[in-house]
Amino acid sequence: MRKVDGTTAMVWAALILSALAGGVSKALEFAQPGASLTRFASASYEPLYILANAIALYFCRRISRDHQKGSRMRLAWLLMAASCAMALVRHGFEWTTFLMGWHQTARLVSVVSLRQIPTVLAMVLLTAGLIAMWSSLAAIGLGTGFRPRDLVLPLVILALMAAVLPYRGELSDHRSVYPLMRYLQWSSPVVLAVPALISLGLQRISQEMGRSQFADFLRYLAWSLLLRLASLLATFTPVLKSVSVLAVAGTAAFWAAPWLFVLAVEQRWRITKSVSELTEVYVRNPQEAFAMSVSNPHLFHAEPPDPRK
Repeated sequence: MRKVDGTTAMVWAALILSALAGGVSKALEFAQPGASLTRFASASYEPLYILANAIALYFCRRISRDHQKGSRMRLAWLLMAASCAMALVRHGFEWTTFLMGWHQTARLVSVVSLRQIPTVLAMVLLTAGLIAMWSSLAAIGLGTGFRPRDLVLPLVILALMAAVLPYRGELSDHRSVYPLMRYLQWSSPVVLAVPALISLGLQRISQEMGRSQFADFLRYLAWSLLLRLASLLATFTPVLKSVSVLAVAGTAAFWAAPWLFVLAVEQRWRITKSVSELTEVYVRNPQEAFAMSVSNPHLFHAEPPDPRK
């Protein structure tokens, strides 16, 4: 059984606490709709998203330095870091407008709706990063052997997207005075579904790699994107959000999703940390380093080669 790293344990704790807080916030909406405490609780995911994206940005930037300049994998991590930075802008802006009370004024359909710009940019950058990552891994033969059963989850994702599209009018900025903001808001199901679809290719690669830290990273990454899409369906589809149990579960998933992404990049960072520790031991005692790598192969599973463009 693997030993749980202290940082990993803290991220799991943050994920669980965020999910619980999200569930409580939605329960408050059912119990005390319109109350000031309810409004504050419903918006309190913003600082949690800010913290999660700040941590993810830190890890993405550190991981990008592991790869040679000009490589597709380095580009992938830089794009993912840029996505995290754009998400910080988005949630920082939203939290500020909430604290200033603009969500209760006419500015909700004007200034506040501008949040759609960083929202969509964050997802576009993430999608580009995932494409670069998949391309890098596919170049060395990983994730290219798809089977008929691998089409099941993509069809599920497309079904989820199709289920949300008719209810785009339920999304928060569909009444924006700016046509562009409305169009960006209406694109939300698509910009969430596309990276989720790409993540399935990465999930397939994790199955090929077996039990390793890099495989764990790919799995958590895929799950975090799938969770975002599922939470959108549960929290914005009128039929589902009216069912208290599903609405609470969907909100809990929405609050937890960024921490699952943090968990993914933290797992990838542990590879770098483990290799660095092994290198230090090797310099000091080569035999001890060899024994460590043999007895704990999952700790020192190297990342696949990084092909140049």
